[in-house]
Amino acid sequence: MKKVSFTMLLAVAVLFGAEAAGQSSAYAQDVWIGGDNYADHYIMTETISKGSTYRAYVKYVSKNSSYWSKTGLEFFYDEGDWWYRQFDPRGERTFRVYGPHTDAYIGAALEQILNN
Repeated sequence: MKKVSFTMLLAVAVLFGAEAAGQSSAYAQDVWIGGDNYADHYIMTETISKGSTYRAYVKYVSKNSSYWSKTGLEFFYDEGDWWYRQFDPRGERTFRVYGPHTDAYIGAALEQILNN
């Protein structure tokens, strides 16, 4: 009887362990949001955060893929429009506050942030 109980208990533990291991795992993904003659722009989805403001980092990759840099974008909703600021992710220094957004890649970044 002890052997059967132990075997059943072991089978249940293996089943639950396999179920827990099979859970979907999170992953980071850079999503293309636009580009220009010099670089492609990607939102770094693992950096998206939401709260009183919405923020993420945008990576710029040169057309020959030899160079990349990143900047931060922070969006906030005020007076019926979305406004944003661009900041240096290394020191959180604000470059300037813009609004409402006009660049296509800024609108694409906001859309990715809102939909993730």
